[in-house]
Amino acid sequence: MRILLSLVVLAFLLPRVCNAADVPGKPKPRCEVMDYGPFLTATWGEGKDNFALKGVAVRVSKEPQAHVVFDTELLRISAAWTGDYTDFHGLPFIGGWKIARGPNVKGDVQFSTRATPGWAGANGAFADPRSVAEGPLPKEWWKYRGQYVHGDKVIFSYSVGDCSILDLPGYETAADGTSYFSRTLNLSASTNALSLSIADDKAFGKVVKRDGVYSIAIGDHVLAATCAGDVSGVAWGADERVSLRIPAHAKPIALKICMARFSNDTDAVKLAVAQKSAVEQLEPLTHGGPLHWEAQVETKGVVAKDESAYVVDTLTAPDDNPWHSWLRFGALDFFSDGRAALTTWSGDVWIVSGIDAKLDKLVWKRFATGLFQPLGLRIVHDEIVVLAHGQIIKLHDLNHDGEADFYENFNSDCAVTSNYHEFANCLETDAQGNFYFQKGAPALAGRQDFERYSAQSGCLVKVAYDGSKIENIASGFRESNGLCISPDGDIFTTDNQGNWMPECPLSLIQKGGFYGMVNPNSKEQPPPRAPSLLWFPYTIDKSSATPVWESSDAWGPAKGQMAMTSYGMCNLFHIMLDRVDGKIQQAAAVRFQNVAFLSGAMRARFSPKDGQLYVCGLKGWGTAAAKDSCFQRVRYTGKAANMPVEFQLIKGGVRIVFSDKLTAESASDVGNASAEMFNVVATKEYGSAEYWVNNPAKKGREPLEIKAAKLLPDGKTLELKVDGMKLTTNLVVKCKYTFADGAKVGHEIDGSINVLP
Repeated sequence: MRILLSLVVLAFLLPRVCNAADVPGKPKPRCEVMDYGPFLTATWGEGKDNFALKGVAVRVSKEPQAHVVFDTELLRISAAWTGDYTDFHGLPFIGGWKIARGPNVKGDVQFSTRATPGWAGANGAFADPRSVAEGPLPKEWWKYRGQYVHGDKVIFSYSVGDCSILDLPGYETAADGTSYFSRTLNLSASTNALSLSIADDKAFGKVVKRDGVYSIAIGDHVLAATCAGDVSGVAWGADERVSLRIPAHAKPIALKICMARFSNDTDAVKLAVAQKSAVEQLEPLTHGGPLHWEAQVETKGVVAKDESAYVVDTLTAPDDNPWHSWLRFGALDFFSDGRAALTTWSGDVWIVSGIDAKLDKLVWKRFATGLFQPLGLRIVHDEIVVLAHGQIIKLHDLNHDGEADFYENFNSDCAVTSNYHEFANCLETDAQGNFYFQKGAPALAGRQDFERYSAQSGCLVKVAYDGSKIENIASGFRESNGLCISPDGDIFTTDNQGNWMPECPLSLIQKGGFYGMVNPNSKEQPPPRAPSLLWFPYTIDKSSATPVWESSDAWGPAKGQMAMTSYGMCNLFHIMLDRVDGKIQQAAAVRFQNVAFLSGAMRARFSPKDGQLYVCGLKGWGTAAAKDSCFQRVRYTGKAANMPVEFQLIKGGVRIVFSDKLTAESASDVGNASAEMFNVVATKEYGSAEYWVNNPAKKGREPLEIKAAKLLPDGKTLELKVDGMKLTTNLVVKCKYTFADGAKVGHEIDGSINVLP
């Protein structure tokens, strides 16, 4: 691996990003040394109950250290502080199953605001108009548009009423040494007066105005505030909050709000120096800025020998990169020219070029940073769209230099809580361009806040093609981590074993369907559970991930059905759909032999260039993964696959179609196959034991007798007569046959029976 550019530009290294203790001679944890870029999005906490559920932390000064969190849901500065950055905790950073998802403010808080709108509504009040304090504010008055990046500056773009606003947080030091937080606002013309919440505290005391500086007593200190720029008609207010009223204005205006903490109101007068500071025009910063990640990193992949039908090549990730970026890949997709884009669990997007047959020169470019656990990615018209904890973001490279300059808020209507278990997974589009993703539900672990549900918890969510609205398509999912839309428009999802999920299911979605995870807070009886096509035994898959339609002409005999990745077992399944009277009713799965991934396989895509399947993955929660991440290719070599490719229930038995011919002697021997069935039961407990179908009180698997075996004239289709099959969650057929090429290969086929022919 080598750096392609001799000059490596390292942008704004965020300090101390987890709370691991320094141990002499021991390397610091990866979360601590990673450079997250100009901002980092997460659920940020300040104190015990002040959460910015969709908070963007910006370091506004390196020396001295100063930081702010901008809440994109409420359009407020939730906290501003100096000193240490944060104590990270939670799954993405230092691991561990925490209730609260994200980092906490660690340093000396200078001021903060409560979780209410940062700008007053049309009635002039700051009261939260939402019935539940989650999800977006009414769009007719408040709308977040996204953030621009220009160097180390992060400019937030939004509208309040008919006023478009650019908002730049900062930290400045005057010539006399007085330091203060600044907030530069460029406002378009507005027919309405606007009121901005600057800081609030129920313990506000005496207010003193001197030389244009307001100082408000808070305990043993005072909070000072003043303003520079177009301040005509601007009025301060201070009761339970410091607020600024901006009158209606026919022309654009620019002003700067300045805030600092002092020991007394006499010293607070020092802030008057800020009134003469220049007010920056922000529009020139919205057309693209200088490169942050100028270096490109080159790696060499590993191409497997063609020893079986499907082999796994490795596209080596640049783990040793200049920014110590922790590469745990959560999603991928391809540009039309064959380049790939991948997200990382730590918030990056990387673009990879040089993907060819040899993989001897892969070039990696860091494109975007600071995203909130982006576990879904779709490339639409060669533009990158990511799913970051329920928010869909379009990434724009405004000056075409290979880095994102504008993080457009395409849609952020999905409600979130501070619960760590609300992962948002996958991102797919249908033929009309609508987007789909899955939102996790809280885990039921008997601890505070684990059972808190939001409007989209446990739902399959549809977002209109233009981002204008969202809709819950189906509900009752636990932690769905896989989504596929077939060429016919059918939607398939997976889910993960746990509470109310006896095993990992694969489901064909019915609009409005309920898929089993019960909301313990609901007083309504849950509807009947919609059937799943297939339940995976715990021994086969502990954590299912992405199904993907096998549509590539280069994919060999497996083409025409679905493949599915396993996060828990790090392997790949071939999914065989069983149609009864032309309708998909059930399915069966068989594992691709000799296909194993280095990490938990999260997402899979077929490349438009070579037609092979590419898989990316990470090691973050329970998995058999050996590595933190993987980016690998499953390649068809043309050799005999000797595997089942179709599975169908027939009257009195099953029909299996193999990719290659069997020997007649091997196929006709009933001793070469066995069958068993069992049921699992959904309860609020984690997972389920296995129970006999004909004796539900008996644990274990119920054996079935194979009466006869018949090989059809094509030499590939085998019919097994199986005695005693009934409707069941789990049917297991194990077989070992000799193929025409002499290979003797064993397979386990796992299916479900919803309909008997």
